[in-house]
Amino acid sequence: MENPDRGSGVFSEATSQAGADQPAPATGAGRTGEDAPASSSDEVTPEAAADSAATQSSAEEPATSDGDGDQPEAGKAEDSAESVDTTEAEDSPDADSASDTPAGDNLADLKGQVAQLSDDLARSRAETYNVQREYSAYVRRAKQQAGSHREDGRREVCEALLSVLDDIQAARDADDLSGPFAAIATKLEQTLGTVCQLERYGEAGEEFDPMRHDALMANESADVDTPTIAQVLQPGYRMGERVLRATKVMVHNPQ
Repeated sequence: MENPDRGSGVFSEATSQAGADQPAPATGAGRTGEDAPASSSDEVTPEAAADSAATQSSAEEPATSDGDGDQPEAGKAEDSAESVDTTEAEDSPDADSASDTPAGDNLADLKGQVAQLSDDLARSRAETYNVQREYSAYVRRAKQQAGSHREDGRREVCEALLSVLDDIQAARDADDLSGPFAAIATKLEQTLGTVCQLERYGEAGEEFDPMRHDALMANESADVDTPTIAQVLQPGYRMGERVLRATKVMVHNPQ
């Protein structure tokens, strides 16, 4: 019969040997949730899951806050850019007004130039109109004066020939004009009458007209009722209604 104590000692040694061969369990600091064997004390409860989620959220929160921290900086940059744009927009009216001021001055200058040019054009047109009117009046006067000049020329020629005509008439009255000279004298008188409308006037027995006759002598006579030409001392000549030389006569006045 074996000794109970010996048996107990052998069991104890076997147990100790088995415990020495088995690896020691990891401590809580070195073990992870995957390596640790499942036990009833390590089961995850709802409260533990909530605490774990809260812990994880709080752990991730700094990174998120860091990312959000960059966003305000970008917002500040955008706000700064907007403020600069706003400032430029506020300053732009002044710039526009500053740029509009020279343009307004130029416009005023251009308007002044247009007004001056319009005035000059109106004056030029008025001067041109006056010149045209003066030219038209000159042409009209020239035409009128041309006829008058021709008339004056004919008058001067006839006045120069009056003495020749007096000699022809004296020779005719004395019956001393005959032959070829009579034909020439007659042709000259006809030509002057046709071209210059020259005619001799004043005969004895005509009524005296002081506008056409020049009375050198006057007598009273019971044979006349009005002043009458008694004798022609020198014949007179006229061109149409214009008297070149008045007839020199002796007049009989009524008693």
